[in-house]
Amino acid sequence: MESSVDHASYFIDSSTKPKRLHVMEWRPSGTARAIIQVSHGMAEHVARYDSFAREMAQDGYILIGHDHIGHGLSAGAGDLGHMPASGGWQEASMDLQEIALHAKDRFPELPLLLFGHSMGSFLARTCLIDAPDIWQACMLSGTAWNPALALTAGQTLIRLEMMLRGEHARSELLNKIIFGSYNKKFKPNRTRHDWLSVDEGNVDRYIADPYCGFIPSVGFFSSLIATGIPYIQNRKHIAKMNKSMPVYFFSGADDPVGQYGKGVERTFQAFLDAGMSDVTMKLYPDVRHEAIQESNREEIREHLRLWLNSNF
Repeated sequence: MESSVDHASYFIDSSTKPKRLHVMEWRPSGTARAIIQVSHGMAEHVARYDSFAREMAQDGYILIGHDHIGHGLSAGAGDLGHMPASGGWQEASMDLQEIALHAKDRFPELPLLLFGHSMGSFLARTCLIDAPDIWQACMLSGTAWNPALALTAGQTLIRLEMMLRGEHARSELLNKIIFGSYNKKFKPNRTRHDWLSVDEGNVDRYIADPYCGFIPSVGFFSSLIATGIPYIQNRKHIAKMNKSMPVYFFSGADDPVGQYGKGVERTFQAFLDAGMSDVTMKLYPDVRHEAIQESNREEIREHLRLWLNSNF
């Protein structure tokens, strides 16, 4: 018989008051072995991790996560999809650290682990650089390494859009240029979001979710592409990470965000080059961007559990 899972949803102050962060928490009814802090991806929210969180709680893990600024219930009126161009990435990173300290205060006896998906993996990597001793391990799903030329081109377009339309404008142009190619490999396309998952039900739930798939603001794109990604790809920054921390990379070999595995492999190698001593990588054939939501999610989640259980 499965054990019950306690679930809670609440708000706490963000790192930049008076903003409030929406937090969700899943706890096993019995003894917990560790806390997993979830850092969700772009244009989604933490409630999408409910089935994953409940499954992990059955194995003794507490899961806690929040909606990033501009996402889910943390977004104020008119702010869904917006992150300030100046200081927005730092604010999102500090929020992750704020939630980490909140989790440590609540469960001081347990190890704290960080799970980041997609943009959330970029924020996780930022935190591993800026606060290397908060977490005891990290899992990176759907991460990437973006070519310098593509970043430079993106930054130029963002500056033009910023001058013409301002940072709060929702940019269909930037969204199309940056994400428009993701579906090409999967033609004929059933939806604009086929690249997310082989599982059509998962894609349809994403499309139907009012907190998913929004067009980000120009400021959001600036924060991500002009600040966040260059920061985490700086080799001097990577060298600041805790060299002994266990890190688990996993991704779909058909994930366009990770350049179909090449970007994941490059990030993995950058960690090794920085002297990280406990780094593991797993690429799954025929799996797209949202690995833990995929049609073979049982296999992928089981591999993640095995890695976790071998470390904690």
